[in-house]
Amino acid sequence: MPSVLDREIADAQLDAFGHRHFALALRSLIESEDHPTPFSIGLLGGWGTGKSSIKEMYMAELRNDATKHQGTRRSEKIQCITFNAWRFGGRDQDIKRALLRHVFLELGGHEENLQDRLFRQISHITEQPKPTLKYFWETLRSWMLPIPAVLAVMVAFIIVLAASNLVFGAGHDVTKATLTLCVAILFGYVFKHVKPPEVKATSAMTRVMLPSTSSEQYEDMLVGQLARYKDGKDESPDGRSGKKCERLVVFVDDLDRLSAEEMVLGLDGVRTFMEIPKGRLPKGLGLVFVISCDEGKIADALAKGRRSADLPATVFNRFDARRYLDRIFQFRLEIPPSPRNDMRDFATRKLESMGGVAADLAARGVPLAPVVDRMIHAGVQDPRNALQIVNAFEQSWWLAKKREADGVGSDRAGGLHEGAVTDHPISLGALSALKVSFPDFYRELQDDPELLFHFTEVVVRGQSLSERPESIQRILADKYLYEPGSGGQQAAAEQKPQLRPEYRPLRQFLAGLVGVRWPQPLESLLLLSEDPVSRRLGPKIAPLRNAFVSGDTNGVLEGLGRHHDVSPLSLEQAKNLYNLFEDLRGETEARRTNGARVMADVIERIPDPPLTQVLNELCRTLDDSPDLRAQLGPARIRGLLTKAAGSDQRAVTSRLIGDAMVDDDLSLKLDSGQTPSLDEAVGMVRIIVALAIRARAEQGLEAREDALFLDWLLARNVRVRNASRQLGFEELEAWLSDDAGSIASSLETRYVDALAGELEKEEPATFDMDAAMRRAGGVFSEQMALGEEARRTTWPMVCRFVALTQSVAARTAWQVTVSNEGLATDFEISSFVSAFAARLLHDLTDNSSEVDVHEAFPELKKLVVARIVGRPPRKPDTR
Repeated sequence: MPSVLDREIADAQLDAFGHRHFALALRSLIESEDHPTPFSIGLLGGWGTGKSSIKEMYMAELRNDATKHQGTRRSEKIQCITFNAWRFGGRDQDIKRALLRHVFLELGGHEENLQDRLFRQISHITEQPKPTLKYFWETLRSWMLPIPAVLAVMVAFIIVLAASNLVFGAGHDVTKATLTLCVAILFGYVFKHVKPPEVKATSAMTRVMLPSTSSEQYEDMLVGQLARYKDGKDESPDGRSGKKCERLVVFVDDLDRLSAEEMVLGLDGVRTFMEIPKGRLPKGLGLVFVISCDEGKIADALAKGRRSADLPATVFNRFDARRYLDRIFQFRLEIPPSPRNDMRDFATRKLESMGGVAADLAARGVPLAPVVDRMIHAGVQDPRNALQIVNAFEQSWWLAKKREADGVGSDRAGGLHEGAVTDHPISLGALSALKVSFPDFYRELQDDPELLFHFTEVVVRGQSLSERPESIQRILADKYLYEPGSGGQQAAAEQKPQLRPEYRPLRQFLAGLVGVRWPQPLESLLLLSEDPVSRRLGPKIAPLRNAFVSGDTNGVLEGLGRHHDVSPLSLEQAKNLYNLFEDLRGETEARRTNGARVMADVIERIPDPPLTQVLNELCRTLDDSPDLRAQLGPARIRGLLTKAAGSDQRAVTSRLIGDAMVDDDLSLKLDSGQTPSLDEAVGMVRIIVALAIRARAEQGLEAREDALFLDWLLARNVRVRNASRQLGFEELEAWLSDDAGSIASSLETRYVDALAGELEKEEPATFDMDAAMRRAGGVFSEQMALGEEARRTTWPMVCRFVALTQSVAARTAWQVTVSNEGLATDFEISSFVSAFAARLLHDLTDNSSEVDVHEAFPELKKLVVARIVGRPPRKPDTR
């Protein structure tokens, strides 16, 4: 894979930005005899602007200069030491000590000596001669010290001898033996123990040397090593001698890459060595420090790190920091950003030298300049950033070529269709620049490629944010934009969100890409990979997707090559459509609705297994989108729900109930998007009621919609603009007859009340009376079993039923009463008997009775007897 290594250059012939002139300026400052040492030079510029290259060009020119002046080469007079501060930085490192250590070793110092001085506690013993008089008295004292001990022994022996003479006599053998033994012991003791202590002519002195930590100690170490190096006693690790050295140049590189605290310590270390008095330095040797850094970052570090009023050269702001740096940098060499055209030429030469992309584009007849223009944008101001973009572009191109070659006729992962990336070099170059310069935005773009287009529309073109998909609105509002009104009064008045200041470079970059023709879809360039299905479609995927989001079903079928038949789609084609449908989640609602409508149009041609997935996704879209429900209509939705899962049927049916059965006008539209007539609205509602009855019996409805559905069944009002209609009671009875669930039971006494109200009319609706009475009887029985509150509400309804002109209603009433007589109060039984008797008397008087008196009277008698004779009287409920 072609690539270019980011390394500083030492050959002036390779200089692409005129840095050789800064190298000459650096030589002039370092080697000028008009500037007495020590002094320091600030080689100042941003990261990647070429500071290290300038240093290397100067050092290479110094090494290669073979001319001699007074028999000495320049490289012998001027010797360089490079200290990489970034290498020695870190939490547990002392940057000042690291600088001293590095210079000390480069001057030929020994590691063991350095360890002793910097890190170890050393004990040193020396001998010091004693004064003569002191030595005399110590010797005399040492001879006198044993005398008391000898005297004590002699006294003990004398006592022993005296006791022996007293007991045995003076000439006794025992006395003689005792005397001999005492004398021998005395002499042995004197010879062995009675010796004067040794007296030394010198005194031992132990000196403990602690590790060097102060600036003065560092200065002493460096001055001492400089003297040894200048005298030729020590040589540098590469064998250089310091006898002819006149100036020692210490390059301190990458100081601005350290933490703020370490930057300040590094500057303090340089300041410590620079302030060494010239008189202490070896004669004929001067120190020059060249500090390569970004002055702005150093100033920020100083402003943050030297705020204590107890510190010398206290810094409170960037102005104070600049004044402090004026004392550190006696000379400044500031490297400005390179011109953009120079940066483009540099990138072009690097691409041509690698031979990868440049050779491929040349073979295709594609010029390289437009690609480089998109890569090297206005924000690329240093060669390092340009090389990062060039490498990213070259690597993406190389990978894309490999994957396009492997993807032909293969289903293996990690493939691309032919030309998926290599046909779009300008787009790939722009995305490579985006990856390097704005990595966070590029990462979000990989998750949602549509973010690029919507960000451009809103931020660059000034379009409305509210027209974007909800997911895009959330991303832009949370991270990139201020809320309307928070960016100032003008923004609040215009209700336009403002871009956050830190993303203005991103806006500038994307504004320069307005004319780029981005490929569709963009995922191939962002991920450098395609799934096997998308890979087979290849370049057809873009027009297919455009037709899909436009709701052009015929265009989609033409893209699939299936517009001339009505047979089922292949498994691969069905998966393609499902993938397109899934990818619409980040689109606007209108485009999602168009895609869902296409899926509904071809649902009958989609095979299973993808059919189940498609139906699930389509039902979720129906659940969320009133527009899609309006466009498809209840009839088509009914066909979709027949194969959908139970949970999807429940959710979609509940939404349709909310659309059709609210008190407002019907919200459903015709396929044309216009308002339906009253007759058309009634037809829609009837379909929805049938769906609701079936879904309620099989899966149930959501609680809110279930209550709304039950209320509507009693009212049965259909409203459109300027017109309304109440459906007849016979339709309610027909729906209840088709119900396999428990709608009548859920309506409770509201159903029997509505039924009684209909039957009390002069011309009631025509319906199956027997079925209605069976439902009413069931409702009465269920209410009687619920409890006292339900019974008190139900008995008046029973009395109302017995008074109805329809004989089947009276029969239902007395059957309910007889079977539940024990649950009624005396007053309720009395009321029912009175109403029943009045009904029979009225019918007999008018000769219009449809009730068989011979059948009814025994029932009435049975009820009265049971209450009066068979059971104790039941007190009326006074609650």
